[in-house]
Amino acid sequence: MMNTRFSGREFWAEVEAMEKAPIYKRWDKLGNRWFNMLRDINGVDMGYPQVMLDTYIKNNGSRMGVQMQNNLQVLQGSTNSFFRNVKKPNQMNGVPYSTNEEMKEKGFTEAEYLKCIKIFSEFITFAYPNECPIIPDKIVEMYSNIEIDEPDWTELSLKDLADNPKDRVPVIFIIDNALYMEGIGDDCFTTLKDTFRKFINDIDESAQLSEAVELFVATCGGGFKQIVDFGAIKHQKVDLLTMSSTLPARGRCRMGEAINSALDRLESRIKQYRDEAIRYYCPWLMVLSNGSFVDMESNAEAYERLQRVKESGEIKVYPVCVTKEANLANLKKLDSKEAGIPDSLEGFFKDVFMSLMASQHSQPADNQVNLVHCGGWTSEVKR
Repeated sequence: MMNTRFSGREFWAEVEAMEKAPIYKRWDKLGNRWFNMLRDINGVDMGYPQVMLDTYIKNNGSRMGVQMQNNLQVLQGSTNSFFRNVKKPNQMNGVPYSTNEEMKEKGFTEAEYLKCIKIFSEFITFAYPNECPIIPDKIVEMYSNIEIDEPDWTELSLKDLADNPKDRVPVIFIIDNALYMEGIGDDCFTTLKDTFRKFINDIDESAQLSEAVELFVATCGGGFKQIVDFGAIKHQKVDLLTMSSTLPARGRCRMGEAINSALDRLESRIKQYRDEAIRYYCPWLMVLSNGSFVDMESNAEAYERLQRVKESGEIKVYPVCVTKEANLANLKKLDSKEAGIPDSLEGFFKDVFMSLMASQHSQPADNQVNLVHCGGWTSEVKR
C-alpha cells in the first residue's frame, strides 16, 4: 500500500528538480502533492485546511489566517481546474500531455504555477511547523517576483477606529532577520524573538496599552515583508506571536526598502486618524538591527526621506543594535542621538513598555513621549 504521508521537504525537492520540466508535468506534480497533503491532514484529524484555518481565524482574529484562507482558495481552484479541464480530457483522448503553448492558452502559465508554489509553501510552514518551519531559499528565489493580491483591510482598520476612538500611539518595528543575525553567536537572534514575544503579551495584557498602541511590524531580511499592519492588538497578537516563534533568518538586510514601505503605510494610517478625528502621538520607528545594511547607496532616497520626516517632527527614530558586534555607524545615520546598544534586550523592551505607559499620562498635542532608557545603554560598540 502506498504511503500517503505528505512531506514538505520532498515537495520542495521535487519542485527544484523539475524547475526546467514542461509546465504540464509540473502542474500535474503540484496537483498530486496538494491532494496528497489533503489526505494526510484528514488522516491526522486536522481537518480540511479551510476548516482548520476558519477555526484559527475565529479563535484568534488572525489577518494572516484570512490571507492564507483566500490564497488556499486560489490554489484549490487552480489544481481542480487543471485536473478537470486539462488532465482528464487528455486521458480521455489518449493525449500524454499538453504542450507549453496549449497550457498557456488555457491559463496555466509559469507565473500562475509559481503563485501556487508560493501559496502551497507558505501553508506547509503553517500546517507542519515542526517538520518544515522554513521555506528553502531556492524555492523562495523561484517565486520572488510573484505578487499575490491581499484582501482590502481598509474596512477592518476603520472599524478599529470607530469601535475604539481612544488616542493612538503608532509604533513601527522593523526587525532585521538577515542571515548574519543567526550566525553572530550568543543566541542574539533567538533572544530577540523571545523578548519581542514577551513584549507583545505585555501590551495585550495591559488594559491601557491594548487599546492605545498600534503596532506595524515588518522584517527586512531579503527585502521588505509586512508582518502586521496598524490595528488593534487583538487582531495582531496571533500573527506576531507566530512570527516571533518561527521567523527565519534570510538574505541580506535591505533596510532602506523596509523604511520606505513602512513610511508609506504610516502616511496612510495617519490620514485615517485625521479622517476619523482620532488624536495620535508622534509615531515611533524602532529599528532592531546590527546595522549591516546593503542598500545605503542603492536606496539612498529612502534614508533621505526618513531624515526629512524626522527633522520635521513627524516621527521619532530609535535605532537599536541587537548584537554585540555591529555597524553602529550605519545605525547612527538613522539617528545619531538615539542609536545605541542596550545592556540587554529584556531591559530594552521593558523600557519601551514603561515609556508607552507614560504616554497615557500626557496629551497627544504635547507630542513629548520619548523612549526613556532606565536600563543600561551605550552609544559605543562593545568589544
